[in-house]
Amino acid sequence: MIAPIPAEKADGGIGRHLHERKGGAGDQKQQLGHEEAVCDGHGKQRKRDGHHRDHEGAPVAEARDEGGKGEGDAGNREILERLQAAGRRLGDAEIPDRLKNHDPDTVEQHGEHGIAHEQGRKHQPALSCGQVRAGRMEAGTAATTGRPVRPTAVPARFFPCLPHRPPFPCLFSPPPRVIAESRPSRHRRTFRTKDRLPERHKKSLAQNLIDCNPRNQIMRLPGANRSVRNSSDGGGGQRRSGAKRAEAVSKQSCIQWDSRNPGPLTPQAAGVLFSRANGTIGVQAAVLGEGPRGLRTAPAAAFDRRVWLREPYHYPEWAYGQAAANERLMMLPYPLALDLRPAGTGERPRLVGERLWLDGLWSRSEAEIAIGGARLVLERGFMVADDGEAAIIEELALALVDGPDALSLLLACGLVVPSSGNPHKADEPDPRRPETAGPDFSLGEARRRQEDVFCLWEGREGRRLAMAWSLHLAADEDRTSSPPGLRLMSSPRGCALLGRLSLVRGACWRATRQVRIVSQQEEQSGRFVPRAPVACGQAVDPALAAFDEAAGVALPGEERQTAALAFNLAQLRAQAPRTDASVPAKGLTGAGYAGHVFWDADVYILPVYAALSPMLARRMLRWRIAQLPAAIARARELDLPGALYPWRTISGAECSAYFPAGTAQVHLNAGIAYACELLWRMTGDDELLVEALPMLIQTARLWPAIGHFARDGAFDIPCVTGPDEYSALVDNNTYTNVMAGAHLRFLEEALAHLEAEAPETCARLVREQELTGEERRLFARIARHVRLPRLADADIPAQDGCFAHRRPWPARRRRRPLLLHYHPLEIYRHRIIKQADLLLAMVLRRDAFSPAEMARAYRFYAPLTTHDSSLSPAPHAILASWIGDWEAAAAHFAQTLFIDLADEHGNTADGLHLAALAGSWRVLAEGFAGFDPLAAPLAFAPRRPPWLEGYRFHLRWRGRLVAVTVKEAVAEYALLAGEPLDLRHHGQTRRLAGSPLIMPLAEGTEPRP
Repeated sequence: MIAPIPAEKADGGIGRHLHERKGGAGDQKQQLGHEEAVCDGHGKQRKRDGHHRDHEGAPVAEARDEGGKGEGDAGNREILERLQAAGRRLGDAEIPDRLKNHDPDTVEQHGEHGIAHEQGRKHQPALSCGQVRAGRMEAGTAATTGRPVRPTAVPARFFPCLPHRPPFPCLFSPPPRVIAESRPSRHRRTFRTKDRLPERHKKSLAQNLIDCNPRNQIMRLPGANRSVRNSSDGGGGQRRSGAKRAEAVSKQSCIQWDSRNPGPLTPQAAGVLFSRANGTIGVQAAVLGEGPRGLRTAPAAAFDRRVWLREPYHYPEWAYGQAAANERLMMLPYPLALDLRPAGTGERPRLVGERLWLDGLWSRSEAEIAIGGARLVLERGFMVADDGEAAIIEELALALVDGPDALSLLLACGLVVPSSGNPHKADEPDPRRPETAGPDFSLGEARRRQEDVFCLWEGREGRRLAMAWSLHLAADEDRTSSPPGLRLMSSPRGCALLGRLSLVRGACWRATRQVRIVSQQEEQSGRFVPRAPVACGQAVDPALAAFDEAAGVALPGEERQTAALAFNLAQLRAQAPRTDASVPAKGLTGAGYAGHVFWDADVYILPVYAALSPMLARRMLRWRIAQLPAAIARARELDLPGALYPWRTISGAECSAYFPAGTAQVHLNAGIAYACELLWRMTGDDELLVEALPMLIQTARLWPAIGHFARDGAFDIPCVTGPDEYSALVDNNTYTNVMAGAHLRFLEEALAHLEAEAPETCARLVREQELTGEERRLFARIARHVRLPRLADADIPAQDGCFAHRRPWPARRRRRPLLLHYHPLEIYRHRIIKQADLLLAMVLRRDAFSPAEMARAYRFYAPLTTHDSSLSPAPHAILASWIGDWEAAAAHFAQTLFIDLADEHGNTADGLHLAALAGSWRVLAEGFAGFDPLAAPLAFAPRRPPWLEGYRFHLRWRGRLVAVTVKEAVAEYALLAGEPLDLRHHGQTRRLAGSPLIMPLAEGTEPRP
């Protein structure tokens, strides 16, 4: 499960396991020599409940609450005192010198986070600095031999080139998954938890969130709130540098997964969770698994957004205009494969346990391995070059920490071709998962030149891929030697460098592996220049540096929620485009949705980039602008004027084979216009508006073509599908109509603005697009008269014109998600909602609805929503916070925070839900703080949820960096960078300059400034 990283785990590294021995050990050598072995594919993935979870004889003493419940401050205090006493008994003589003289703040980080607590489990200790991890605990014993482990000084960490800091210790015991009851609107909003949950969890979700607060468990968040204050310091303190701020932010995102207690996450899901990417290439982390003869990395994937495949569709019943072909990202040869097996007829290695965590730009893992009476520790850490190039760097360290004086192993490091797609597709059909397919590549040629290996891969449809990699061996304080002698082995499934590794107790074998996709010219020349590792927090791209500076968040007293939010932002940073590109639904973390870009990139993800680093949002919008010719061609194919953007795509061509839930979702055009408007209002960038104007004009031409004026003068848009895919091909979907009207109004505003600011440029663009005055007047008329249907009996907007005529979903039909258990037509006939639709329109276009309408609509539609989409919780949380339903806001906020950390939808193994991760930040900024991204001047309407002490975040607005802090009954605004500006707080305009602006929180529920 996701759990805190003990400080002593992070601080010592592999060296804490090594014993200081007098004589002999320092003179013994470890040799890496020839040994022939077979490089075959990955073995079967071990099951979650396999023997690797049984940590037999683990040298960790347990401290148990005598009350038996593991709850309550009294029990916690007793346990903490017991641990502190154990630490004192070890004595100062056994504490490493570098920890004796440690900064008090750092000592606080190590020493005061005493107890890690899970709901439903008894307490287990997290060791303090005094309890040196070399000995685990005072009474610790070796995992396999039963002999006591001698506490010793801890040498320096085995990554000498990297600045290391203690990972962020946080507590994860996610709240239970929540789904809505389908009840008539007259009933109060209620929730039910899943049947598998213990009875103690079946209570108020807001109270559950409060009960999970680590503050009640003697658990402190070292430096998180402090680092955020120092990073902004609106009150006259000196702000940290960009690298320091990035380091402070990344501290918050260091969480871990432990194979001995995996919780809801499978090893495949954990590999996705701790993946690394740079907007161009993404690499999953690979946990160790059982192979046929030893241990090896479990199947994992890597992707390059430039390497994709086009596969024609074959329709048994063809219809005109259907998508001609699918596009999908190809799975690259996995670059970080590793195989560990005994030399000769020795006993097979057994995995005792492994944990994974993120550390800034790095994904790290530590595995404990038992071989007979020997105990080994294997540490791995990898990163993807942060400058957007397809380069991967991995650091390896292996040490014999207990058992015999020497041990021989066979070690293989190489590249292995994974199988593509979903291996369970045949018996578990799921349209959200990739199709089953064989490997995308096979090895055509591998040759070695000194320390470098060049591989030429043959792919589907004639694709060719050249990769270069190297394995550099290093000595450890002159106590080991690793002479050349590795042997290159290859097969169609991959290639590896193999050799015999002789380990000496008390010494450490280290290596660096670098992998890069190279051009054919580089491959032919044989010139492969290894890269130097990039230190954590040192952003190369100025857009990423801006993101790091603004991404600090804090929920004081809510350590789990703060860490989850920071983790989500860290993954959004990893997926951010380094060039003009968009963000696929799963990013580069998994094969889910085949690597396609959807509407959520523009409506969910881009607004977060616009608030934290507008340069990233510009890159996403420019990618849409570059796809305009393909959108125009698609509209012509459907006999429509203007442009129609594809529902899902990689290259710009439509890839959706199911048009009722694909091509019919024409609201995508309006969503792109919304993204353009939001970015322009938040930056004031007229150059961007000039670039986007042709796209705005062409996409606007779709609305008159697919709609018409009715006899009553209203403009109808028939036969469309809104965000709710359980209501397909309806008339007058309110979300679509509201967004279409806003699209046309913004186009007219953009034209008027450019006519005043850049008349010649505007006139040229109008001529090029053949936009006439008559067409502009038609756009304005449609915007004024677009129909918004209503439910007369409830006095609220209807989700669509057909909604009132559908019957309620039978309460007895509880199987979820509906799309996997019921035919689409059966779903379409009922009043059931997959995800926020009308409610999303209220969040994005709050000026079109009154607060009273929002409250009534939320209470009517929320009970009808199944939340089968990961996009649903965030808008529900925002709207619930606006109307003051804090219990619902807490539940939905927890869902979007832990959507992947707790594998809420059971498909994290297919990739992260990036739009939902972005939604967690929007709940904080737009929901709790009432930030309006479309308003001018900068506007907030903050409130403090009763279950929060307060919150803090940063955002950018027109060249300024503003810090927003809410605590108790006041809101504080601090200008961290840029010129003074006007700011609106609950409708009151004030000037924000050098001194922080402190304003009282207003009473009431109205969300808008």
